[in-house]
Amino acid sequence: MISIRTLHNETEFLRLDSIYKDCFGDSSVPTERQKQWWKAAPNHILALFEHETLIGGTSIWALRKETANRFRSGIVLERNIKASDFETINPSCFYWSDLAIAPEFREKNYSQLLIQKLFLHVYELVHEETEIQILALIYSKSGQAVLQKLGFQKLKDATEMADTCDLWIAHFPTKNDLLSAVHL
Repeated sequence: MISIRTLHNETEFLRLDSIYKDCFGDSSVPTERQKQWWKAAPNHILALFEHETLIGGTSIWALRKETANRFRSGIVLERNIKASDFETINPSCFYWSDLAIAPEFREKNYSQLLIQKLFLHVYELVHEETEIQILALIYSKSGQAVLQKLGFQKLKDATEMADTCDLWIAHFPTKNDLLSAVHL
């Protein structure tokens, strides 16, 4: 049985952080920074379970407009975003930080389930009808292909970004457009 939910404890957090590190290596957000983010916004990391085993996850962070603008400009490293940069009142700009699945489960197409749940989660986080923007850094050609299918467009080339990864963006004029992108 497959399930997706928020993390319940630090043991689950550390397991998912290990999967992130396995997938992204040195580009992964340092554990202590990721933990600060999780403690500030615990419902912004979604974990994928097969039965009781945590096998992957994804995270989405609601950014203050000023932080999103600095990040878009290419001068802020992902790992330098602080929990104080998160929007807590009425978010409309998000940073999709990670999507990773343990190697032995990557061929099972679970990433689509995580993406659908992530977009539904963003839908629930946005309280009023407003344009929604989602930013994402691309670490692989397969990640780029996934974002393109969801309507993302390349905003900045890796050479213009402090993280040296392409920055992509998607605009969703309404909450319903967000759900349409993942066919919900």
